[in-house]
Amino acid sequence: MQRLRTWISYLLVAMAVASSLAVSTAMAPQASAAPPAVPADGYGFGAASRLLTLSPTDLNRELDAVATTRATWLKVLIDRSQIERSRGVYDWSVPDRIILGARQRNLRVLANLMFTPAWAGGGITRTNPPDPQDFANFALLAATRYRTFVTDFQVWNEPNLGLFWGFQNNRAAAYARMMAAAYPAIKAAQPDATVVFAGLSRATGGDAPPTFLQQFYAAGGRGTFDAMAMHPYIFYEGWPTDPDNALSDVDRTYRVMIANGDAQKKIWFTEIGAPTQAFGGLDQPTAAIQTLQILAFGSVRPFVGPAFIYMIRDSSNDFFSQFDRESHFGALYTSDWRPKPLLTLLRK
Repeated sequence: MQRLRTWISYLLVAMAVASSLAVSTAMAPQASAAPPAVPADGYGFGAASRLLTLSPTDLNRELDAVATTRATWLKVLIDRSQIERSRGVYDWSVPDRIILGARQRNLRVLANLMFTPAWAGGGITRTNPPDPQDFANFALLAATRYRTFVTDFQVWNEPNLGLFWGFQNNRAAAYARMMAAAYPAIKAAQPDATVVFAGLSRATGGDAPPTFLQQFYAAGGRGTFDAMAMHPYIFYEGWPTDPDNALSDVDRTYRVMIANGDAQKKIWFTEIGAPTQAFGGLDQPTAAIQTLQILAFGSVRPFVGPAFIYMIRDSSNDFFSQFDRESHFGALYTSDWRPKPLLTLLRK
């Protein structure tokens, strides 16, 4: 019965979106008649490292775009490799500017602590696992610096993928060791802070989110996070009839949490969205529908926390970018500031 109700809600969302998208995306967006269903803790946006590279003008314009929606959150990357370019020498100016801009727009910040500097062995991608105590020291500094503006800290990103965790074996156990150091460090600066698990990507086998989390618990990880996090992307046609997808992983992961005594903790969706590149992406209306479907999925599950749409604006629109999905995850605007359908649907 629950599954039937869920699919009925998807159908209603899709019908509402299809109706709203009858207006051309080239026209100026108008506020939707009824707000879409979203998780009880709200939703927001994030743009990973791209947000750190924007000019002050473009940053303010993107943050202003977020402020035109009902979003209440902004995910901000706290890139250690950018901040601590040499040991013990810190430049916080870039995240300072973004966090201040978010707070000026009444957006609550999720600070994503991430990356290993080259001098600390981060490698070309900066994603080799850091020394746990080194990282904990950095986490303590970040939580201390931003205690006035930030109470939510996410530790790393997608450690269940080799790309983000050095292609080593036993990634869950290694991540558990880092969390065992980072959690008390953040709490030392902010006892009431919410420490969020790294967002887990869709994967298979031992890297699948439910399996990775069980391995994390087995390595002694219980008690080192306050909220779980996942990245339940579903950008492919026919996903509603697929019983095994990123959204079905959410329920399976929560069952692992229940089995390990963490039923009271929520799962945050720290990345959702869909790409709209010409070759291999979704059309803009379909991308909007799928994003709203994920928000609706979270809205009927009390254990789902806030959701973060990745990202605000496309990063490129040249010919080669039409083959690159990472350039076209913008939810609200194309790279040249043409509004996408989701802006209409989320606008206040």
